Amino acid sequence: MGTIKTYKCSECGNTWERAEGRGFFTANYYCDKCGKLQSKEIESDDLPGEVDLCECGGTFRYEADTVVCPECKSINSAQEGEEIALWD
Repeated sequence: MGTIKTYKCSECGNTWERAEGRGFFTANYYCDKCGKLQSKEIESDDLPGEVDLCECGGTFRYEADTVVCPECKSINSAQEGEEIALWD
């Protein structure tokens, strides 16, 4: 089951929600460079850590360590509070 978390950018102050993890049939991958989301259908519990290259030159990763602000593209962001919801 995936989680939805709220993040805040320390550079521009933007706050946004980000759906992380996997559901029953899909897993979310985020570009480590621009933050773009790519959802992939999954058929087993074995999830690849990386799936595709993004058009920006980054790599879509599952469980990405870097959270990129969708407004200013800064990686200086932090989770605010606890998980706000679960998704599947």
